[in-house]
Amino acid sequence: MQRALGARAEAIDAAALKELAPGFQVDDISCAGWEPDGGYGDGAVVAGDLLAAARERGVRYRPNTVVRSLLTERDRVTGISTGGGEEHAGTVILAAGVWSPALAQTAGVFLPIENELHHVAVLAHPPWAGAPFACIDSVTQTYFRPEAGGARTLVGSFVGPRGADPDRVPETAAAENLVPQVRAASHRVPALAEAGIARGVTGVYDMTPDARPLLGPLPGLDGLIVAAGFSGMGFKISPAVGESLAGLIAGPPPGSVDLAPFRPNRFDEGSPIEPPHPYSDD
Repeated sequence: MQRALGARAEAIDAAALKELAPGFQVDDISCAGWEPDGGYGDGAVVAGDLLAAARERGVRYRPNTVVRSLLTERDRVTGISTGGGEEHAGTVILAAGVWSPALAQTAGVFLPIENELHHVAVLAHPPWAGAPFACIDSVTQTYFRPEAGGARTLVGSFVGPRGADPDRVPETAAAENLVPQVRAASHRVPALAEAGIARGVTGVYDMTPDARPLLGPLPGLDGLIVAAGFSGMGFKISPAVGESLAGLIAGPPPGSVDLAPFRPNRFDEGSPIEPPHPYSDD
C-alpha cells in the first residue's frame, strides 16, 4: 500500500498493518511497504521556506509576472519575454509545470507532455475516524493522509481525465467529482464513509509518456534546460532535482545524480524510462 521510498522501508504483512492502523480493512492485502520515517509536507510552507532561502542568496522573485515567450537567437535561448519587458540570461531553466509545453513551442520545441486533471477531497470527521498516516493504496487506486490535527483526511486518486486546460480549471472541485475516490478510500478506511466533504480542490499534472520528468538540455538548442513533466511526483524530489540542475550549470557536485536517463529527447530516441522493478500500478 504505502510505496517503499525511504531508506528504512520494510515489508509487512496484513496482521502487522492491522496493528499499525486498527481502523483499516486489510482482507485484500497480503503485503505492504511500510516506511517508519515516512511522512508528508505542506506545499505552501515548503515553498515559502525555499523562497526565503533563495532571497537570502540574492535571488530576485517577481510574482504575478507573466512569461510570454522564450527569446531565441539562432540556435540558442537567450532569455524570456514578460509582461514587464525582456530578461536575458546565459541559461534559462524552463520549469513552468503544465505551462511548459506552450512556452517551449515559442522556441520551436515540442515537449511530450499531456495535462491531467485531478480532484482532491478534504474530509471532516472526529480525530479518531481518519487515516493515521500517509498511505498510497494501489488496490483502491487512491492516496490519503491526515491533516488538521487528525480531524481532516485528504483523499486523492491515481488518475484523471487528460487534456485539461490549466487556465480554465476551477479551483474548487464539485462533490460529484469527489464521491468516487472517497468511496474507494472508504474501502480501506471504512470510517471515512461517515465523514463529510469539507471542501474539494483541483490540480493539473504534467504527464509524460513514461510518467517520469524531463530533465536536462535539448539537443540543438543551447541555453535552455528543461525541468518539466513531473507527472505528480515533483514535490518530493524537488531538492534533488534543484541540486542536479544547478550542477548542469555550475558543475556537478560530488555524488550527484546522473540525469542522462531523464533527458527530454529520450522518447525521440525510443528510450523511455523502464525501471527494473516498476510499481504494479504504473
